[in-house]
Amino acid sequence: MRRLTLMRHAEAAAAASGQQDRDRPLTEAGAADARKIGECLARDRETPDQLLCSDARRARETAEMLLAGCGVSGQPTVLPDLYNADPEGVLLLIGENADDNAEHVLVVGHNPTIGALAYGFAARTVPEGEQNPAVDYAPATATQFAIANREWSEVRPLTVQFNRVLRPADCQ
Repeated sequence: MRRLTLMRHAEAAAAASGQQDRDRPLTEAGAADARKIGECLARDRETPDQLLCSDARRARETAEMLLAGCGVSGQPTVLPDLYNADPEGVLLLIGENADDNAEHVLVVGHNPTIGALAYGFAARTVPEGEQNPAVDYAPATATQFAIANREWSEVRPLTVQFNRVLRPADCQ
């Protein structure tokens, strides 16, 4: 079964005077949190086969730190359209860019989109009466899903099963 992980970029610095939003870097704490998530994935043998990320500096740096934490030297696939994508747009980008041979794709994007997509996916499979685990989508939060279908272009709420939420505090 394939796996999809949706991750919000880690904590970013506030924009400096005249700085474009896309150019905001991670804070030191944000870089450490992204690395922790990568270390946690590696420890659990959940290292992604492919990492898709927004072209915003904070998303690229999150992806790079996550890969370093996983102990792999690969490069993320940078998708400029992921920066302003809505949830349906994220699904289209996954379908168009995920490697057919990848068993685990991780997407680093932005809120509110990534959190909304994770929340929507989890809502279908969270037992009645339990809180949706994707409610608080703080920076560096990652939510993993099992994918029932074999085609990345067919990822939809009905084809995913909630697996777990990872936050930096969970990865000590």
